[in-house]
Amino acid sequence: MPFAQNGNASLYYEVHGEGAPVLCPGGWSIITGSGHERLPQALRDGFTTIVFDHRGLGQSTDDGLPITTESFA
Repeated sequence: MPFAQNGNASLYYEVHGEGAPVLCPGGWSIITGSGHERLPQALRDGFTTIVFDHRGLGQSTDDGLPITTESFA
């Protein structure tokens, strides 16, 4: 399973499709796994979509820090 480190949190991500890469943050829902199928068909057909679980959700770990706009960036 692919993970990216963000400070002390491990963020789970998936890469789907072919074409130019597009990062698709899922808000506060879980968009990995079958959630990827909720993306528009044209996006899934024409691009490489990168989806991830925010820290503390899904398969990503929580580092215990407050949720802020800065931490999302």
